[in-house]
Amino acid sequence: MNKNSFSKMTTDQLLKRRSILKILINMCLVAAAILLCTVIYLIIAKQKFNVLVFLPLSMGSLVLVNVNTLNMIKKELKARGL
Repeated sequence: MNKNSFSKMTTDQLLKRRSILKILINMCLVAAAILLCTVIYLIIAKQKFNVLVFLPLSMGSLVLVNVNTLNMIKKELKARGL
């Protein structure tokens, strides 16, 4: 989303979206950590490279996009005085 779409939203919508994004970011981080631990265990147990290594890494990009969106929402809320 771009900056203009956030400026068109109401304050309540921004606060709701901010709380949803915080939950989503935390869920993605927990899932990525669990997947990473599973992949490390499989690599150690089977002594070979596993393609599942790329799953937690791809989830990292989702987290970065959501953190960027969260920061834009925070800037909009700050500009509104909240």
